[in-house]
Amino acid sequence: MNKLKKISILFAAVLSLTMLASCGSDSKDTNKSDKSDSSTAEDKAVFGFKFTVNGDEYAVPAPFKDFADKGWEYDGESDEKVPAHKYLIGAYIEKDDMDPSVYIMNDSDDEINVTEGDISCIGFDQFDMKNNEIKYGDNITMGKTTLEEVKSAFGEPDYENTLEDLGITTIRYEKDIYIEVEFKFDESGILNGFTLTNQPTDF
Repeated sequence: MNKLKKISILFAAVLSLTMLASCGSDSKDTNKSDKSDSSTAEDKAVFGFKFTVNGDEYAVPAPFKDFADKGWEYDGESDEKVPAHKYLIGAYIEKDDMDPSVYIMNDSDDEINVTEGDISCIGFDQFDMKNNEIKYGDNITMGKTTLEEVKSAFGEPDYENTLEDLGITTIRYEKDIYIEVEFKFDESGILNGFTLTNQPTDF
């Protein structure tokens, strides 16, 4: 993975945690989850878990092979293993100048090679969209779609947080534990990242 990206991600994470800890008054944090409300996110199209990268269609969860067939490679040791009925988190896949983070799931009774598992979570950020068209669903495009347009498409999120000093807004639609869609927006309200998590918990 690009060293600059690794450093930038680490810096942003540390800075975000610092801001949350020391500047609570500058952060607007709204948790709107109420599963008893029939209009909550679980009833909306937000949970399609389908996306496109430069015109190629994907979904999660899906076998790693589906990604490999379209030119993606595992960004790590080729002989890395995933224990039976476990997830490998903090992993990355790469293609061209993209290297989104992924969770790789093993729902079998045996240890497997990482490339034999299923990708159940994937996250793109502003570095991935630099020279690429990345879309969620049909109309949500990184680098173009606004916060208000996402809300118009999917309704009010279950969670929303804005770090005022950084100008970063995160919204999240939650269907169940480990089944959620998260969008991130820059200071101009433009989508610059999303994470799709669609992981079964009963395997």
